[in-house]
Order: sequence, then C-alpha cells, then structure tokens
Amino acid sequence: MLHAAALSVIMEPEARRELEFSSSQIEKVRQEVSTTYESGEKHLTVLSHLFANHLTGGDYSCKSVVTADAAGNRFTLSQSIPADSLRSGADSFSLADQQLRELRFDATSDNEDATWSATKMVDHSLEFEAHKHNQFGVHRIIAHARSSNDYWRLISDSLFGIDVPDQSAASHEPSTMYTIKIVVEDADHAAVLQRNLRNFYWNDKELREHGAPVDFATRRLDLLEQSESTHRCSTFNWLDTLISVQVQTLDEHYEESEMAHLKQREDRAHRRELLAEQFAAESQLFRFSRELLQWIGNVSSESPPPSCASIGVTVRNN
Repeated sequence: MLHAAALSVIMEPEARRELEFSSSQIEKVRQEVSTTYESGEKHLTVLSHLFANHLTGGDYSCKSVVTADAAGNRFTLSQSIPADSLRSGADSFSLADQQLRELRFDATSDNEDATWSATKMVDHSLEFEAHKHNQFGVHRIIAHARSSNDYWRLISDSLFGIDVPDQSAASHEPSTMYTIKIVVEDADHAAVLQRNLRNFYWNDKELREHGAPVDFATRRLDLLEQSESTHRCSTFNWLDTLISVQVQTLDEHYEESEMAHLKQREDRAHRRELLAEQFAAESQLFRFSRELLQWIGNVSSESPPPSCASIGVTVRNN
C-alpha cells in the first residue's frame, strides 16, 4: 500500500492521496514484526550452534555476552551457557536479558547515598569458542542480532537506496538483521571455509540434537549472495530468515575488537542517520515513508500517524 502510494506521488506529485488503516491491521503488523524478530533470533541461535558443533567437532564452550548502559556508564557482562539451554530453545536476546533482569547499578560516590539505576541493553551476542585445533582452523563463532528497532530503517533505507560505506577495511556491517561471524586462524583457512559454506550439510541426528526442525530446507543453506571481497560475507536463507555469515581471520578479528566494533557500528548508524536526515530534508516522500514505517513498527506508539502534503493517513477503530 505504501509502495503504491509512493509511486503514485512520483507520477502525479500534485494529487492528494489518503491511506486508510484499521487499528486491527496496525496491531497485526506490529505483532508480525515482533514474532518475525523473535523467530529470527531463535533461528540465528540454532544455526550458530550447528556451525559450532560441526566446525569444532563438538569440542567447544558457549557464553552469552551483553553490553549494557546504566546512568551513562557502559559495561560488558558475560556468562557461560550450557548447551542444554540452547537445545531447550533459549536464544541470544533472552539469555542477555536474563543477565540484566535483576541487575541494578550504583553510580554514586562513596560519600553519597546509593541511587540504584536500572540497566538498558545496548548490544548482545552469543560466542562459541573452540577448545582445541580443528581441521577448519576455527577459533570462535559469534552470533549477533541487530536491534528490532532497525527493521523499519532497513526497509525504508533499502527502498530509497540509503547506504553508508564502511570506513574500516577490517569492519563490515552486513545488510541483514542477523549475522554469524566465524573467526579462523589465517587467510588460507578463511578462503577454504568461505568457498565451502554453500556445501554444508547437517544430518537428521544433528538437527534433532540442536532443536532444529528436520526438513530438506534445514539440512542445507540456501545461498542468496556471496561477496568475493576481503570481507568474505555470504547471505543465506535458512528457515525463512536471512542470515549473513562472515569469515574473518584472527588478525582481522583482533583489529576489530569488541568495543571498537560496537563503536564503529554506532558511528556508522549515526552517519546513516545524518544521510537519511539530509535526504528527508530534500524529499518529503522519503521523510513520510520513514516516519510511517517507524510509527507502524513502534509497538508502544500511541501518537497519531504521520502525514505529508501529498499523503494523509487515517486509522479507523475496529
């Protein structure tokens, strides 16, 4: 509906259009977005667990890593996760949320009364670490999901071709919501693993043991795109979830340390936002589309829908 209205504005910029939604339609879309994100988190966790088991010969450990903020103080926590927790359906977000749920932070000095602040999640990931050398040269596998708030940004920015190039040769932000990073010994191991990703196969026993549905579609990865650049990034469709898999060498990984990479992602998001704001100042259609997608995707939003000179929005109660 939005896409059709945008095209009609381009064709007839002087005409006025009205978009009408029902409150039940908005609620349904918001629920679908929430469900899709939660399913994607679970699929990311299961697939990264399958990779860890396959690439390390089953000899690995897992930990949940969460970066949080409390009263302007940023810190990182990690917690060992037993494999049974992953097999029972736990995902990266729920494990990170569990670490922070009862945590409170005191930012006062020693001579002041304590003021306890709740913590806010900034970022989270799952990390699988190999215990010994393996044939693939794999040291670590990291599963990372972007914030659910990024959905509407990805959609609107892709519609209008908004992109910000990576400024670091070692850093790369995939265009999907979910990413698995595989860290290997050297460039030779990375090249071999990158070539063989499309040929990976999991048998029914492996799938059942890791809580994955046993189906033709889950036994293999459906390759959609593979970069031949130094970033070695591939995009796969697995269980209807788009997941990027990036292969890095140890040197590349250490160059892109955890906090530095988080800062790079935040800087890139800021540059993307500045570019989008510049585009929005020049195009009312882009500004309206972005604001409408953000409004629809905001589960807690009770504000009226946005509008622009060419398009009005009405929401009827039902």
